[in-house]
Amino acid sequence: MPAITPVVVKANDTLVIEKKTAIFIRPNDARIDKEKKKGDEEGFATTANDYLYYMSTAQEFLDSVKVPIVDVSDEKFIRFGANNKKGQLIEVGKSPELWSIYLFEPGKKVKQVDMTMIEEEYESYFK
Repeated sequence: MPAITPVVVKANDTLVIEKKTAIFIRPNDARIDKEKKKGDEEGFATTANDYLYYMSTAQEFLDSVKVPIVDVSDEKFIRFGANNKKGQLIEVGKSPELWSIYLFEPGKKVKQVDMTMIEEEYESYFK
């Protein structure tokens, strides 16, 4: 039986993704604490609940169409395509949004998607 290649390979503080995947970026505890200290904690809680709802809905849909999902919160970088300088690199902590979803398929540029429109984004990117 041939060896199964993993969807994600971890190299130190970098995830290397080389297969068709949806990447869910979630803030780690330190980033959440930092955001809460910036201001309105109640407003933050409302925003967080909205993001969590849309991410859950997106996960249900992507599971139904058999797209592997990788959750990211503590890694510093994600490299798409190859573990060399040719792959696309995202620095997780520099994302302006605390919660985000990216779609990736080898041979295409990685795309950050609107999680409120996940079905349309899936159709547009993968089809």
